[in-house]
Amino acid sequence: MSQQDAVDALDRQLKALELRKAGVGYDEIAKALGFKWRSGAFAAVKRALKEVKREPCQALITLEAERLDKMQTALWAKAIRGDYGAVDRILRIMERRARLLGLDAPEKQDVSGTLEIVVVREQPDKADNSEGANPAPKTASD
Repeated sequence: MSQQDAVDALDRQLKALELRKAGVGYDEIAKALGFKWRSGAFAAVKRALKEVKREPCQALITLEAERLDKMQTALWAKAIRGDYGAVDRILRIMERRARLLGLDAPEKQDVSGTLEIVVVREQPDKADNSEGANPAPKTASD
């Protein structure tokens, strides 16, 4: 998909969302915007809602990162001259930035316990069962 196609798709999704917010039904949205099925209109509205939620969140992350940059810049000269308080503060700012932007590698979690797997087979017809008894379900320990 080209960049222009992506922009056109997003524009169509946002138009679908605006129509939905105005109370227009999915069938009408599909017809107005050229979706083949009403499910296409529904999916477009759903994707637009996701995008609308993501944009303010990304803007807030950018704003917070800029604030952290300004704080670090204000303390940098002191830290370089050996002010341990400023060094400590800059390290905390750097830690916060890493968490905010997801720069740290995820921590490995050790999960332990037991897992029992039970395999259940479909019962054969009585005509297929020459012994007349139903076989018992097999477990991982069998």
